[in-house]
Amino acid sequence: MKKMLVATVFSFLLGVALFSFIPQQIKIEASGDIPILSKRDLINNASVVIRGTVDKILPSSWSNPDFAKGLEVRNTIQTDVLIKVNEVYKNKPYDNSVVTVRIEAGKVGNTTLTSEGYPTFQPGEEVVLFLSEDDGDLANPNENYYVLTGMLQGKFSLNEKTSTDKTFVNKSDNDLLNGKDSFKLSTIGEEINSTLKDLKLKPIQKLTKEEIRIQNEKVFGK
Repeated sequence: MKKMLVATVFSFLLGVALFSFIPQQIKIEASGDIPILSKRDLINNASVVIRGTVDKILPSSWSNPDFAKGLEVRNTIQTDVLIKVNEVYKNKPYDNSVVTVRIEAGKVGNTTLTSEGYPTFQPGEEVVLFLSEDDGDLANPNENYYVLTGMLQGKFSLNEKTSTDKTFVNKSDNDLLNGKDSFKLSTIGEEINSTLKDLKLKPIQKLTKEEIRIQNEKVFGK
C-alpha cells in the first residue's frame, strides 16, 4: 500500500513538473468601436474594389518583432491573405492577378489574436472586397498589400443559399453589421459605377474626429 501511495504521489509531482514545461496557449481578443459605413461610404472610401477568390492564407507574423521599429510602434499579430482577382469594379489594383490583404489577427507560436474588427477568410472562398492602402501606424510603404476599408465591413462573402443570381453579403458576429448590406453579382458593377458618378456630383464630406466620435456614440452609446 505504501509503495503504491509513494508511486502515486511521485507520478503526480512528475506530472506537475512536466506540465510547467508545456507552452501555455495565450489567447488575445481585440475589440473597439469603428464607425458604421454605408455602401456609398465604402464605395467612396475604397481605393480598389474587386471580386476574387481566397487563394492562400500565409503564416501569421508579429508586426514589430523585438520592437525593432521602436517602442512607439505596436507589436501585434498580422496575417496576409492572398486573393486571386476575378473582376475589378473600381480603379486598378497593383496586380491584376493576385493581391495581398493584411488583417490584424492570426496565430504565432502559442499566441492567438482574434479581433471583432476583422473577418475570417477561408481558402476557396469567393468574396467582394473594398480595399485601401495602409495609412495606419503599422504601414509598410515598401510592401504591396491592402487593408480592408472599414475593417470587417470591407468584406462581402458569397451567400451559398443563392443559386441563380449570386449575392454577396456582409457577414459578421456583430448584430449591427451582419447582413446589413449586400450586392448582387449581376448588378454590382452597375451599382458601383452609378454611385461613383453620383459621388462626383455630390461628394461625401469628410468627418472630423469629433464628428466620428459623436457618430460612434449614437450607434454604440457612450
